[in-house]
Amino acid sequence: LEPFSLVFSTGSKLDSLGCQGRLTNAFSGEPVKDALVMLYRDDIDSLPKSTLPRYFARTNEAGQYEIQNVKSGNYKLFALKDQNSNYLYDQPGELIGFPEHLISIDSAKTPIPEIRLSAEVASDQRLVKSEFEEPGMVTLKYSIAPDTVYFTDFSGNSLQFFLTEESKRDSLNFLFKRFEGDSVKLFAHSYLGGQGRVDTLEFRAKKVKPLGRKGSRNTAKDTSLAFSSSIEAKKLLPSEKLILKSNYPCQLSDSANFNWIIAGDTTVAALPVSLSPFNFEFIPPSAESKAIYLIGASGSFIDIYGHSSDTIKTDFRVMEEDETGNLEILVFDSTNTDKVVILELTDSKGAVKFKKSISGNDSLLIRNLRPGTLKLRAIVDANSNGKWDPANYNLKTQPELVYRYSEEITIRAGWDLAVEWDIFARPVQKKRPDKPASE
Repeated sequence: LEPFSLVFSTGSKLDSLGCQGRLTNAFSGEPVKDALVMLYRDDIDSLPKSTLPRYFARTNEAGQYEIQNVKSGNYKLFALKDQNSNYLYDQPGELIGFPEHLISIDSAKTPIPEIRLSAEVASDQRLVKSEFEEPGMVTLKYSIAPDTVYFTDFSGNSLQFFLTEESKRDSLNFLFKRFEGDSVKLFAHSYLGGQGRVDTLEFRAKKVKPLGRKGSRNTAKDTSLAFSSSIEAKKLLPSEKLILKSNYPCQLSDSANFNWIIAGDTTVAALPVSLSPFNFEFIPPSAESKAIYLIGASGSFIDIYGHSSDTIKTDFRVMEEDETGNLEILVFDSTNTDKVVILELTDSKGAVKFKKSISGNDSLLIRNLRPGTLKLRAIVDANSNGKWDPANYNLKTQPELVYRYSEEITIRAGWDLAVEWDIFARPVQKKRPDKPASE
């Protein structure tokens, strides 16, 4: 029942003081729902990990909370997105937040400054999870992303592998050639900061079944070699190169053959540059606004499993300059602190389209952007390591601050846009009016 509480007292009166505040995600700025805000009478660092709180409340959809019927005094406050519902901070990856000092509760609604939640970086290196997927995908999830990983078999022989682009910081996907026999046994050697560890991996290997026909019950995984491209909406930006992306590591075959087709005319395309076993780069011909087809002959690529590529066909056109927009970002630091910040432009899906570290006042000009909506944020890089860092409870450090430009930035074809942003000032500055690129 909300908002309902049943209060007990062992004395002659009920305590009537309390506190209220709000929790947000430290990186996204979004409110955190259903998180615990807990109060402890003692100032001992280990309490959130070992002891149930004296008082607690949960946040609503707006990230707001209110703790009532509290006795006056000083309290340790700890916020937790509890994953296992035990009111203890004992799970890796749980979001946490805490003020820098004890809070003093001296009124019925003592205001608490906003608390920003983040997940700590694990302090110990260990293999959290390992999985195997046909035909040769091994996924390893570590508590902390290792600097390097390599593999050997039980005889000590090194194994060839490929790290996929889908890998994340702590979850790595490795592709191997098919394993022989009914089981997979290997050693994973990982190193972090000069310290090494070896994990034994054992999986059951299943034979890959061929794909069933449409409508059949056979739902085996499609293991054929397939390609996608870097083209967005069938348009390449001026001077942008075309990249073919494969789902499995592969290389050009001896019979590789590619052609450009423009307005019915066919010309031989130069063989692509291999950027990696998954990415192959083509330089498109000059043909602004005309439809361009890239045709790759069947068998132009062979992957590590012996699959040959089918005929590859992709069509696009190269955009003209006046179909793109330019963005100038004028950054100010009226506080004169010369803080190092990481500026990032992201699209509607959160993908980073531009990134640069700056300090103090600076001006950036980004040309030939696709028309659309972008968001701008600045990460205060307190330790100058080029990335955002979360809180550290043991060191009592807060998550690095993230500032967000108050408006979405709309890029228009043929227009220049200038954004003025005094990052640390309040309120955030407004952007200048758009103007045609020719002015």
